[in-house]
Amino acid sequence: MFKIFSRNCEKIKGLEHSAYVVPAFGSAGVKKWPKNREDLKRLVDLGIIKPVHAAKLEAAHGATNYERWYKTKNPFQVLYELFFEPYVIVSKDMPMYDQRFSGYGHDKSSHIFELYMRGYNLIVLPDAFVIHIEHGVPHWRNTANKTRIWVNWYSFALQKEEKYRAVGAKAYFSGSWQRFLTKDELPPQTHALQALFSEGDMEVARELAVSFIGKKTTAAKRQFWKDTISHKTEAIRSLVRELVIRFHNNVEPLRQTLIPNPKHLEGIDVNE
Repeated sequence: MFKIFSRNCEKIKGLEHSAYVVPAFGSAGVKKWPKNREDLKRLVDLGIIKPVHAAKLEAAHGATNYERWYKTKNPFQVLYELFFEPYVIVSKDMPMYDQRFSGYGHDKSSHIFELYMRGYNLIVLPDAFVIHIEHGVPHWRNTANKTRIWVNWYSFALQKEEKYRAVGAKAYFSGSWQRFLTKDELPPQTHALQALFSEGDMEVARELAVSFIGKKTTAAKRQFWKDTISHKTEAIRSLVRELVIRFHNNVEPLRQTLIPNPKHLEGIDVNE
């Protein structure tokens, strides 16, 4: 792998600020491992090997552009797509993984998202590939708190978008909710959104989002926002907005509390 990487890097000038994508494939079992891209393509054509997660979550690796990779002789740059989580080769001074994503969920996608927000190029290597052996669902995945995973994702994304706004990368989260607010509710453009949530803040945002989604009419939702949410911090308001967008069609996953009997909520009535 190192020899392949070194040989390809010699062809790339001016792209040192980059993460190098290794195309990923999946298989339930391979009797004879492919030695090169030609061997791999033959197994793909036979249906023995497929691009990883192609059926489950195409966004995870779709931006790799497999059709181009099958034919190219040179490294090529791809554009970031939301939730892209390729296997990459990076330098030792690359940003580290965020510890909020230990265990299952968004560990790789959050890392690639930060690289994108920092302005890194994503370069696909033409002669390298990795094969993921399919396995059963581990027990720790089924016990993961998926609400926490998504709340962590939105708080992380908002934080990085605000921190690296000057880089000029597309903001996927910190702008979409603003069009729903009145002019007086919009955060000042010169003020960075402080999306550094404590566990208590995340729980407050979760309960507010559940209550907002539960309102039956548009008028009731507007009144609830005005009376209960509008006075919260900009960071919490933004997180509530993103949770509502994410879960408005299926609120059930959001009903799982982050903290059993959270003391920080004593005296707070989010259903008023």
